[in-house]
Amino acid sequence: MIKAGDIFTAGNTWGVVGALLPWGDGYIGMTPAHVFHYAKTKTLRLNGQKTKVVHISDYFDLAFFPLTAGCPTVLDKPRLGHATLVNMISKRCCRISNVNWSLVHVVLQPRDAPEPGDSGTPVIQDGKVVGMLLSMSLDNYRGVVISSEAMEKELEMVTKR
Repeated sequence: MIKAGDIFTAGNTWGVVGALLPWGDGYIGMTPAHVFHYAKTKTLRLNGQKTKVVHISDYFDLAFFPLTAGCPTVLDKPRLGHATLVNMISKRCCRISNVNWSLVHVVLQPRDAPEPGDSGTPVIQDGKVVGMLLSMSLDNYRGVVISSEAMEKELEMVTKR
């Protein structure tokens, strides 16, 4: 069953599903759009399903793709304090240091920092996804996360289309 944190391939690269929400008769996955700019394709393969990006946000680094099956993500608002970056390859601790409605900043652990390709990794607090890792700066071990609220607002735009 496909879920947040699963890995997909796009061209010669890979990415991480940040969230998976009900959409129409199936689901819609979210991940950073820069994965597809880098891969130079909008097609991806995930657990045997082949799909294509149906929307890239004008406002956020977000791409949306439909899926026929999956396990829906439970979203919640981020708050200051401990959080975990979890994907099917790794689980890393971090601390949310700044929160606003759209972007969240996290402090990463220098000895266990995310790696290139970890963009899209869900940020978890109390078992719920509060955002998705977009980028990180390894010179100061800080990361930028799109909040669950911004993800939901952008999904509303996709649904209205």
